[in-house]
Amino acid sequence: MKSLSIVALGLCTALLTGCVAQHSLYYWGGYEDQIHTMYYAPDKAASELQVINLEAMMEKAKAAGKPLPPGFHAHLGYEYALSGKKDQAYEQFMLEKQQYPESTVYMDLLIKQLKPKQDKPHDQV
Repeated sequence: MKSLSIVALGLCTALLTGCVAQHSLYYWGGYEDQIHTMYYAPDKAASELQVINLEAMMEKAKAAGKPLPPGFHAHLGYEYALSGKKDQAYEQFMLEKQQYPESTVYMDLLIKQLKPKQDKPHDQV
């Protein structure tokens, strides 16, 4: 009876271990932690620091040969826009659109926000 319990315990352990070893489609790196910090400890998530971390994650994803998760390029583009790097923001928004076409409407809105607003001519009286 005791040996049956040990075998059952061993089988349960093997099954549970097999379930844990799933491989992700995307390279997440510390992205989820980065998002959490941005919302719950914004004083620790300055734009410049986020850009550095996100760029490092992007390089690691390339090295691992895995795509970045949905929203990653949009997030990096947003941080670039906050830093005044509109060209880089535009590139990231376009990458997000290409990789995740379902984001097109939102990315187009953000891209439109990057363009300088032109003053409307005043009507002369």
